[in-house]
Amino acid sequence: VFDDGNIENDGFDKIGMWKVDNSIHGIANPPSPEKAFVNLILTPTDIDSGNSPHRFEFRLRVVLAPDGYLTMVSRIKNLNTDGRDIIFNFYYQNYFSVSDIGIEGLEKVDYLQNKERFTQGTDAITFESEVDRVYLNIPVTQFASVIDPRRNRYCHIDKTYGLPDIGVWNPWEEKARAMDDLGNEEYRKMVRVDVAVFGRELTMKPFREWTGAQHLTSN
Repeated sequence: VFDDGNIENDGFDKIGMWKVDNSIHGIANPPSPEKAFVNLILTPTDIDSGNSPHRFEFRLRVVLAPDGYLTMVSRIKNLNTDGRDIIFNFYYQNYFSVSDIGIEGLEKVDYLQNKERFTQGTDAITFESEVDRVYLNIPVTQFASVIDPRRNRYCHIDKTYGLPDIGVWNPWEEKARAMDDLGNEEYRKMVRVDVAVFGRELTMKPFREWTGAQHLTSN
């Protein structure tokens, strides 16, 4: 989600019409032949320009390796010709279907909840009520893992230097009942983990680029 604060609840990438990008100006070199990939692009002509005062170009590459290793690379460029910066937040929203929820890898990390700062204990994150947290400044060498012991399954969520934070969200019972796209009991079988820039806003000068990426793998 690419959000400059001008769209309520959604980023431009959710309301725009993505196109396949076949140009030679994509994101770096193509991956190795055994990997499947697609390059996508979102430009100002693909969205309602009234939603934002900014002009930008958003390129996205999605790569799937034979072993199921999934990589997403985003590159955003400021195309403003009037000298204006773009100030924005960015996050990948990853929704996981689980039989039971637990998250490891964020122990002893500071996090924000309801704008208050806390520190995660030494145990894995478990869910007994609504959880809406932002874990701040996670080292590049550290990753989070969604663990599902009933299915004997895990998913590692890794990120690059461009995305320092990780968000964890589950609406729990009361909020789930008020959501149109979530069944009353489905909150028990889902969790969202965001790879993000939440703790601060990013500032991008005209004709400069920002790049962020995430990597997902599971057993």
